[in-house]
Amino acid sequence: MLQKSTPPYPGTHSGIVAALVQAFGEPNITTTAIADEMHISPGNLYYNFSNKDDVVNSISIQFEVEIEIERILTVPDGRRSNIEDVWLYLHGMFELIWRYRFFYRDLKIYCRATASWNCISS
Repeated sequence: MLQKSTPPYPGTHSGIVAALVQAFGEPNITTTAIADEMHISPGNLYYNFSNKDDVVNSISIQFEVEIEIERILTVPDGRRSNIEDVWLYLHGMFELIWRYRFFYRDLKIYCRATASWNCISS
C-alpha cells in the first residue's frame, strides 16, 4: 500500500504524474488510493487524464524526461569512459528501471491497452 506523504502532492498535472509513477509500482492500486495519497478527489484525476492512454503516455513521457535530465545516456566530453562512468551509468539506469518497473513487468498489457503505442505483436 502507498505510504502517506507528509506534504500533499501539488494538484498539478506533473504532481499527479509523479504520484502515479510511485503508485504504479504497487500491486493492485486503485484511482481512489492514488487520489487519497495525493489528498485530492478521484474526480481531479479524471479531470487531468481523460482515459488510460493519457495516464500511460504521461508516465512514459516522464520516464523519457528523467533519462534526459539525469543525462544517463551521455558520455563524458573530451575523454574516454572509465569504470566509474560505467558504474554510474548502470546505477542510474537500474534506479530508473526500478522506479518504472511496471512498464517492464506489464509491457504486453500496456501495449494492448494503449492504442497510441506502436508495439510489435508477438
